[in-house]
Amino acid sequence: MRSFLMCLSCLVCFVSSASFACAQEQRKEPDSQRMESPSWTKVAPATGGFIVLMPGAPKEKAAELEIASMKVPTTSYALSLGEAGFFVQRWGDFPEPLVKAGHLDALFYIIHRVFFEMKEQDGKTSSMPFTRTNISLNGNAGHEYQAACGPYKKVSGPCSTTIRVYKVGRSLFIIGSSGPKSAQSDKEVEKFFSSFTLIQ
Repeated sequence: MRSFLMCLSCLVCFVSSASFACAQEQRKEPDSQRMESPSWTKVAPATGGFIVLMPGAPKEKAAELEIASMKVPTTSYALSLGEAGFFVQRWGDFPEPLVKAGHLDALFYIIHRVFFEMKEQDGKTSSMPFTRTNISLNGNAGHEYQAACGPYKKVSGPCSTTIRVYKVGRSLFIIGSSGPKSAQSDKEVEKFFSSFTLIQ
């Protein structure tokens, strides 16, 4: 378990490169502050295990996450609209030895560290304040996290982040949105989250 915790910094780099955080950080000039009447896109990967509606066509990125010298396949679907960001990720299936060793359960319970911990200039690690609520989907355990936006996100006003994580079999499904209130319509954000459906 210690080796798993030691690789959290690697996980942070992985998430930053695979989710909306990277897209927001690399954008030099926002397209617009307000999300304008998005054209909704149904995202239903053939082997993804989920269906979701996103307010635009996301960019797909496949990668591998290495834990205890074993590789976990991951796929990310990320979309930036002005100052608002949306993403869905699947991490898994985890190899059976990692599941038996407790790595999947451990990551599920401490995933807030992956998204909300950051390294300060003095090298110390700090964590953004957040709330966590237990949720479920089709009988699968989950957590919902609410927080502000990290320092990587350059926005024009108060900013909020919502992340939902579900443990399904040997996989983790992560769905999130982030942006200032002025750039996110509550109705459209709710449509995004409520459309997420697990499929066999």
